[in-house]
Amino acid sequence: MPSQSRDPRVRSTRSSGGDRVKNRVSGAARATGSFALLTALLAAFFTALLAGEVAAWGADGHRIVGEIAWQHLDPAVKPRVRALLSGGRYRTLYEACVWADRYARGKPEYVWTLPLHYIAVDPAAERVVLDETNCPQGACVVEAIRTFNRVLSDPDASRDAKIEALRLAGHFVGDVHQPLHVRHPDGCGGCRTDVRLRNEKVDLHKLWDSALLEDILFRRYGGEDGKAPSGSWRKYARELMERADSAGTEKVDDLDPLVWAQESLDLARTDLFTLSDEIVLPPGYLIRAQPVLERRLREAGLRLAGLLNAALSGDPGRIPYGKDAHGSR
Repeated sequence: MPSQSRDPRVRSTRSSGGDRVKNRVSGAARATGSFALLTALLAAFFTALLAGEVAAWGADGHRIVGEIAWQHLDPAVKPRVRALLSGGRYRTLYEACVWADRYARGKPEYVWTLPLHYIAVDPAAERVVLDETNCPQGACVVEAIRTFNRVLSDPDASRDAKIEALRLAGHFVGDVHQPLHVRHPDGCGGCRTDVRLRNEKVDLHKLWDSALLEDILFRRYGGEDGKAPSGSWRKYARELMERADSAGTEKVDDLDPLVWAQESLDLARTDLFTLSDEIVLPPGYLIRAQPVLERRLREAGLRLAGLLNAALSGDPGRIPYGKDAHGSR
C-alpha cells in the first residue's frame, strides 16, 4: 500500500496520545538501537492517526503464514516461541500473526505501527529503494521486519518487548509478500480500483487481501453463503506445505525483506495487478492468480520460520539485515 500522504482515508491530526506512543516506541528503539525508526514513527503518529482497513491476506491468510512457519521451526526454537506466546488469547504462532490487525489496529497505543504494514514505492518505480521517499526515516515494512527481529535476537530485550516483536514481525512478513502492499498505480494499493468477482464488486486490494483466498477455500471445501467451513485455512495450509512449487520459482533461503519487497513489486507490475477500474475479471484470471497467491503465502511462511530460527537460535548473524534506509546496520 502507498504512503499515507497519498491515501485519502488517512488524515493528519494531533492528540494527547502522542506521549503514550512516544513512550512505547522509545522502549522499542532502546531495545534495538534503532533511533531512526523511533523518529519516523513519532512523525508518523502526527500524520497517520487514522487509517483505512488494509490487512494483507486477511486473517486466514496470515494464519496460513503462521502455521507454515510453525511447522518449519527448528526443534530448539519451538519451545522458545511457545514460551513467549504462553499467555493471553494469541497463544499460537498462527494467532500471533493476526494480532496486528485483530488487536492492535485502531488502538491509539499502537497507532505508531500503521505505516509499517507497507512500503510506499512510486507506481513508476522498477526497484525498491530504501530512501526518504519509500521508507522515510526507516518507517516501512522492510525496516520494521528487520527491527523487530533485532528485538527478538537481543538478549537484553524484555520479555514483553519480545512478545510484541514476535507478533509484529510475524504479521509484517505476511504483509510484504502481498504485492499490493508495495505498489499500485491508483496510489492506494488498489483501493480505488473496483473489479467484479462472481458478480460481486470488490476493490482490487481486498480481492488480493481476502476475497481470492475465501473463494479458493469455498470452492475447495464447500460451505454455505459463499463461505468455507471454519478452520478450512488449516487444511489449505497443510496442502500448501505438501505441494511442491511445480514452476521451481520459490526462493526461500534469502532472508532479506528488501528482496521480498522487490519480488512483490515485480509481481505488482504484471497484468494480474494492473486491472482497469470497474472491470469484470477476465477469463482465466482466477486460474492464473491462484498459484501466485499460493506461492507468496508459502514463501512468507517458510521465510518467517527462517527469521525466527535465526533470531531465537542464538545466532542472529544468520539474518542478512543489510543496510537500513540510512546506511547503517
